[in-house]
Amino acid sequence: MCRTNPPIVSQVEVLPGVFKMIEEKAPAAIEVKAAVQNYEWGVRGGANNGLVARMANAPPSEGIPFAELWMGTHPKAPLSIIDANNSAAPGTPLSEFLQANPAFAGEKSVATYAEQLPYLFKCLSVDKALSIQAHPDKNLAQQLHFNDAKNYPDTNHKPELACAVTDFEGLCGFRPLAELSEFLTLCPELRVLVGDDLALEVAAAVTQTEAAAHGAALKKAFAALMNSDADAIQVGRDGNAVWCVGAGGICLKRAV
Repeated sequence: MCRTNPPIVSQVEVLPGVFKMIEEKAPAAIEVKAAVQNYEWGVRGGANNGLVARMANAPPSEGIPFAELWMGTHPKAPLSIIDANNSAAPGTPLSEFLQANPAFAGEKSVATYAEQLPYLFKCLSVDKALSIQAHPDKNLAQQLHFNDAKNYPDTNHKPELACAVTDFEGLCGFRPLAELSEFLTLCPELRVLVGDDLALEVAAAVTQTEAAAHGAALKKAFAALMNSDADAIQVGRDGNAVWCVGAGGICLKRAV
């Protein structure tokens, strides 16, 4: 990790009316270690199979999923110092190093973000459907952190930019309500989870033109699905249809 900004120069009064310009020193480059997240949906097999495992120099390991490599100052898994030219001990979180060496980040960054980086760079190795996520905006993120810092340690919103470095297929948003209604008719396992009353409500909403009606029906159906009994979900998986719920909404595939 390299410093690309000029050093911070500050004016210090050394005697009454006598000022001296002091240049804050910081290493030109530091060696850091990224943090690994071993989420269940990650790729197993160590460095032989996944990009994250290779970047983390992980040995072959069939039992451990390597899901994400984090490079930032997020308190859950920050970058840590390997070698900072004696400016910090090995293992020191990057945020602590930046707090002690503000010249490394630069004056503008320090003024705006203090000892934090304004981004979190991640590399992902995906083997299964990712968990569903809802990202708050900046104001809500700050409010959630204030009310429950343990479960919401980050005060930032989550605008994201993704770049696929290998072939990758992703889903975003929900299928049209008409398709969902069709699935609720064709797949009894899915209909059991949502319930007959809501399935009929979805079908009725399809005939309406107002977007609000579609949104309300979809919200109710999705909430019912997410709050389904675990035993009922297992029955659906063992039936004659395979389906999953992920970030892209409801995806269904009939068995042949």
